Amino acid sequence: VIDNDVAALVLSASSSTLYVTEIASAIRTDTYTVKLNSEPTADVTVQFQLVPASPGEFSVSAPAGLVFTAGSWNTLQTVTVTGTADAVKEPAAQLQTLRHVAASADPFYAALAAVDRTVTVFAQPTATAITPPNGGTDEQPLVVVHGSNFVPAALFGTRTAHIGGTLCTAPTWISDTKMTCTAPIGAGAARNVKVTVNYWASSDPTAFTYDPPEVTQLDLASGTTSGSYDITLNGRNFGAASVASRSASLGGTACAPLTYVSHTRLKCGVPVGVGVARTVRVTVDAQADINSKQFSYLAPVITLVDDDRGPALQGNPVTIRGFHFGPAGTHAVAIGGTACLAGTTWSSPAHTEVVCIAPHGAGAGLPITLTVAGRGYVAPAREYTYDPPTVLSLVPPAVPAEGGKMVTINGVNFGQIDWAAVAVVGPALPELGPGAISPSMPCVSYTYVSDARIVCKVPEGTPYAPAGTAPMVSVTLRNQTGPALGLTYYINWVSQAPNIDIALPGRPIAVSGYGFNVTHAYRCRFTLMPAATVVVRSAPAVPTSTRSLPCISPDWPHYRNTFKIDIVDAVTDLAHAYTGPDTPHREHTFDEGWVSISPNAGIAGLPTVVTFAAGGLNATSAYTCFFDINGYEIAGIGAAAVSAKTVSCTVPESTFSYGGRTATVILRRDGFAGDVKFYGVFPANRFEFLMVVPFAPLAPTYSGEKPFELTAHWLPAPIALSGGSQVTRYHLYREGVEVYAGTALEFLHRDLFPDRLQQYTIAYENGIGVGAQSPVSSTMTLPSKPIFHAISPPEGQLSGGQNVTITGDQFGRVRADLLQLKIGEADCAPILSWSPVQVVCTTPPGIAAAAAAVTMQTIYGWSTELKNEPVAGAIKLVGNVLNFLYLSPPIINAAKPTWTPVFSDRIITLTGSKLGRSGLDLTAVSLAGGIACKAFTWVSEQLVTCEPSSVFAGTAVQGEAAASTLSGGDSVQGPLFRYTIPVLETALPSSVSALGGTIVTLTGHHVGLGFDDIASIKFGSVAADLGTVTWSADTVGNGETNLLTVEAPAQVSTDAVYVLVDTLSGGTNPPGPKVTYYRPGFSTLPPRVTFTAPPSTLLSGGVTVELYGTALGLSANDLLGIELAEIECTSPEWISDTHVRCVAGSTKDPLVGDPIVATSSGGVGDAIVQFGYYPNDPIILDVCPKVYAAAGGTTVTFHGQYFGYKPVDQVAMIAGVPCVSTTWVSEQQLVCVTRERAALLPGGGGGGGSPVLDATVQVYSKVSAPVPTGAIFGLVCDPGCGCDAVCFQPTDGAEPFCLCNTWWTSPPACDVPSVTTEAVRFNTTEDKPDSPALIQVEIHQEPSSQVIITLAVNDSSEATANPGTVTFDAGNWRVPQTIRFEPVYDALRDGDIPVNVLTTSVSNDPKFQGVPVPTTGLLVRESSPIIDHIEPEVHPLNGTTVTIEGRNFDPWADTMFATVISLANRTVMLHRGNYTLIGGGGGGNEDGSGGIAVLQTGDDASHDPNNDVVAIRTVSPAMEPGYADVWVVNRGGTRGVRLRGVFYTEDCPTPGTFGRGLDCEPCPEGAVCPGGDR
Repeated sequence: VIDNDVAALVLSASSSTLYVTEIASAIRTDTYTVKLNSEPTADVTVQFQLVPASPGEFSVSAPAGLVFTAGSWNTLQTVTVTGTADAVKEPAAQLQTLRHVAASADPFYAALAAVDRTVTVFAQPTATAITPPNGGTDEQPLVVVHGSNFVPAALFGTRTAHIGGTLCTAPTWISDTKMTCTAPIGAGAARNVKVTVNYWASSDPTAFTYDPPEVTQLDLASGTTSGSYDITLNGRNFGAASVASRSASLGGTACAPLTYVSHTRLKCGVPVGVGVARTVRVTVDAQADINSKQFSYLAPVITLVDDDRGPALQGNPVTIRGFHFGPAGTHAVAIGGTACLAGTTWSSPAHTEVVCIAPHGAGAGLPITLTVAGRGYVAPAREYTYDPPTVLSLVPPAVPAEGGKMVTINGVNFGQIDWAAVAVVGPALPELGPGAISPSMPCVSYTYVSDARIVCKVPEGTPYAPAGTAPMVSVTLRNQTGPALGLTYYINWVSQAPNIDIALPGRPIAVSGYGFNVTHAYRCRFTLMPAATVVVRSAPAVPTSTRSLPCISPDWPHYRNTFKIDIVDAVTDLAHAYTGPDTPHREHTFDEGWVSISPNAGIAGLPTVVTFAAGGLNATSAYTCFFDINGYEIAGIGAAAVSAKTVSCTVPESTFSYGGRTATVILRRDGFAGDVKFYGVFPANRFEFLMVVPFAPLAPTYSGEKPFELTAHWLPAPIALSGGSQVTRYHLYREGVEVYAGTALEFLHRDLFPDRLQQYTIAYENGIGVGAQSPVSSTMTLPSKPIFHAISPPEGQLSGGQNVTITGDQFGRVRADLLQLKIGEADCAPILSWSPVQVVCTTPPGIAAAAAAVTMQTIYGWSTELKNEPVAGAIKLVGNVLNFLYLSPPIINAAKPTWTPVFSDRIITLTGSKLGRSGLDLTAVSLAGGIACKAFTWVSEQLVTCEPSSVFAGTAVQGEAAASTLSGGDSVQGPLFRYTIPVLETALPSSVSALGGTIVTLTGHHVGLGFDDIASIKFGSVAADLGTVTWSADTVGNGETNLLTVEAPAQVSTDAVYVLVDTLSGGTNPPGPKVTYYRPGFSTLPPRVTFTAPPSTLLSGGVTVELYGTALGLSANDLLGIELAEIECTSPEWISDTHVRCVAGSTKDPLVGDPIVATSSGGVGDAIVQFGYYPNDPIILDVCPKVYAAAGGTTVTFHGQYFGYKPVDQVAMIAGVPCVSTTWVSEQQLVCVTRERAALLPGGGGGGGSPVLDATVQVYSKVSAPVPTGAIFGLVCDPGCGCDAVCFQPTDGAEPFCLCNTWWTSPPACDVPSVTTEAVRFNTTEDKPDSPALIQVEIHQEPSSQVIITLAVNDSSEATANPGTVTFDAGNWRVPQTIRFEPVYDALRDGDIPVNVLTTSVSNDPKFQGVPVPTTGLLVRESSPIIDHIEPEVHPLNGTTVTIEGRNFDPWADTMFATVISLANRTVMLHRGNYTLIGGGGGGNEDGSGGIAVLQTGDDASHDPNNDVVAIRTVSPAMEPGYADVWVVNRGGTRGVRLRGVFYTEDCPTPGTFGRGLDCEPCPEGAVCPGGDR
């Protein structure tokens, strides 16, 4: 039995020692309780005593003592012992005794012994040093802390050390002056070291320094200037995730963001920047890295230039696309070396686009350069062309051909005045004659007015020209000539001479002017003045030059009438412009006058009747002639005019005494002053009459030097005959027969004699009798009009230039008698020889292949005259008619084959018509524009063969085939023929062994005519073995494309050499492809990759990868390709045989594989390293819902990024536990079903773990960073159940809930702050803006602030968003909104174009700020061509030319007939609003040529050139008659159809053709082929 009533003090404490501290900043107290063990009989006071009493290191909370009474003896009273701070720093702990003494009247308690408690007062510890003094941030070294007052371990149980405020682990007491611990993870310099003993910390300035950060490697050494991508910084000492201060910069600009991965890895969000060798610097807790690395931004690369042409002065915006352009302010853009204008914008945040405002300039093919931070780049194969100076209108549009007129040239892009634009008119010169193309001529002078106007003084021109050479006005600016505009030159004349002339028809009037067509006829038109009551016209006349027209006066019988003269077209009677002075040159006066008399001689004193040939005589007036002999006038016997053209006068007998004298003849009209003007051609502008002496007995023969003129062979004086009387009568004999007898010389009148030369004998009669014919007689020859017998040769070439001999009679007595000789309407000139019976002249060019009349005029008249036929008044050629036949020139239609090598002797067949009547007629055959055939053979008029001549080696020649015949002259045009040389295009493989034996395949064209034609194949200077050669030619076309194989010979060197093929027929090809020889032995080594930088990339690829190794190729030609982990690398680049580079391709699946290099020399190689494609780490943005049933089965949606582009065993986890199932929805969404697990009770009970759960996602073995969901597994109570359990407060700020006995069967639903887009209509068509593509946008949680979603396309030239933004707020967030994407009609037939939709989200609601908006793509379909009309609709089986009218045609569209495309004849398309197409297709040239002639028209300007077009092509042949569908297929693939659009017939429907089936041919000569079909 224990007596519990013993008087005692009961002190309770954790130990017998009390512990306190005396430092003021860390006072430590200790407590204990006191009570009595039994009830006292009197109050007991427990008093405290300190032993020793001094110093006082502590105090107690009840210094007066504790009082216990009979009622409170069993109540615990607490005593607090508190350390007392003092200024003394004790070297060790201070110990004092706290004594408890009971004082009471109760004898038992009064007798109690004192009870002591020891109070230990701690002294402050000191830390003086630490070893080692530094360490890595994650090294956690074991450190030794040196100091004092560490207190024995047996005395104190609490002892710690801190570095930089972080507790060291595993502290171990060694002695009072030394302890060890493991340094914590940390960062920074001079981190304070503190030792704490029972809560009392040292305050000594001892420090530990963490090693500074060090960057040892960048996983990406270069990248694009736009930033916003990560590079990994590998190194050490980057600190823990909780480091207070950590930063990284690139080139002085902070990484944004900077993502911590570990102590040895950071991810730096590359900022926007430019330049090379930009320092990468990391700072951790104010410590900068000690080993910085450098990063280079990629140099700019231009890939595309939009709008690469524009006006000279208007500042055209030029969009330049590419990569690495840098931010605004760091670049410079120039065109042709001139900087872009102000307003140039940096319009792409991705640094892929810049809009340059083109500077003012001119020229074509100017380089576009982009310089970023001093690194320039020239756009490859892209140049800027200023719009050429274009002439739009001319004022006036027509000028006289004499030139010298001021023409205002209106247009665009004429530049500035100091740019020296040059205006040119051409061809304009008339001197070269018809059919010749004269050179262009600059304006005589011109004045620059503005960019749109130049005033030009035009040169002399011609209103006619060969086809396609009409005068065009163009402007040239800085060697760039733009589209020209036709200038109309019109004929103008300025004067005529004479302007006063006798009123006789056929008188020459020389008209001077400009622009006459020397192949066309004109007339002079005379209008009677002052009233235009009478109009007469001259006969048609052809100009002798462009400036001279020999007009012939018409028949006008009236006296002294003045006319206004005009030069008119002989066919249309339209007048040409007169630009000379008004008078007198535009007036013409028909005057009274005479030109000759007949006869011009008579026997003196004999009354001879003289007839005047005159014009404009007054038939009602009398005229008198006068004979002036040395100033003495003898009047004749006058007479009235017989007509306006004839008057007679009789020589008076008083002239008898003037025998042998010559008199000047004068004619006067009676009653009028002045002489009738003489207009003849007699010398000295006068006409003479010879007074003949009567016949002498011995008269000589008449010499015939002048018409009707007896010369000085007659004796100068009369002779008295027998009987002394004078001659009383004359007798005229022809061939002994008297034909006339009279008293006067009347027999000298012309019309008494026939029109040919005859010899006459004259005898006289006096009073005695008739004199004998001989010797008292004289013989004379009288001339007459020309007479033709023959022309030799009777036919000749249409081109003229042939000498012909014309024989006949009466061609004149002297050469001067011959006035004109014509064949057709042109002079046969020059006249090479003349005699009275024969003329030799050179034929002029003929107008047509037909007979042309030969006519001759002498002073005695024309060989052929126009006379009125008595019947029906018709005009008929009467007289001696002679014709010359002009023959057609040769016509060559085709040459087969159309080419031959330059040395070949293979026979060429030429087909056509008029190729000569025989082999003797064919004089020459040439090929390729004048290279004569070595030999040729005439087969028929339709077929000739030619053995071509060789041409200079190494020179390819082309030109027209031609032929010449004696009968037809030179051919006018012929087919194109080519002399070819071998051309090699490729040689594969491009690397061959120096040991020889590599089979090389050569491709090219015209490489020989066969295997036997190959003379040699050389690799450099070393010939290959021809026994290893194979040769083949294409079977389609003309056999011009060749393929050869040859075994490369061995070489000593390892150089790159040309492959040269020498053919017997064509010589050697010019230097073309090369092959590279590689060293023997080395060539057998396959490439091996030993290192790559970087070693991996993200799935998107796009980074430049450097590969190092051995045998990586001998040259750039030797490098065949590069693969990285089986993904083809783009842009492979050979640096050396140990270094290559390429741009990594992209993949959607993670891959790790070998980097492989393939070369021609070594084949496909291997690698000792691997290259990886790694996905981005998945990122969770939100999880919904946040409360899950403990029984499992809750469907949870994960929203985030990088969840994979397809199901790839994604795993969603909650609290590290995988869901029962994970379903992939998209790259931004996964859905999982939770597992069953124990419910979580308050405080974490129930075995469920912590109530705050993390969510993670694993994709491609990469696990996302954990995201606290704020969720709980449990049976969630109904808030209405009224449970009183302790509520659980979720960490995500949700409403608290509690656990009770009523449970929900399923967790509540929740909305996730997300945005979704859906393409309601995926595509739109370019020309259908009313049917746009549609995208619907939704958000999935009520926002606290507006959410603005922006959608745009990456190519605004194809589509635009309308509206571009949609806004959601608390009132409309549940309603989806739709954005229209309307197509842009660009008139470019570029096919269906996919466009990407670019999206952004902006909101002040943090849940929606930057929330990802799913992107999508749209398709802008090309507008389909529409066929409106086809002409003609009927075609022969062998095809013809068709015109297709419609809309939306590609400029290079194909046309299908019966669903069969014929690419041999390319469709040619132009806008009908500007042009009309004529001619036929056939060329298939990409430039729209091929025989199509394009003429500008004045079509209605209201036509939309983009919507109204015409195409012309040659229809493909068909095999049988019937309908065919017509398709127009644009290059982009869109197509339009006209079903049964054309019909093929066996007939030949085209007028001018005949035949059946595939044999439609031109209509034969002389036949009529009307065309048509059945």
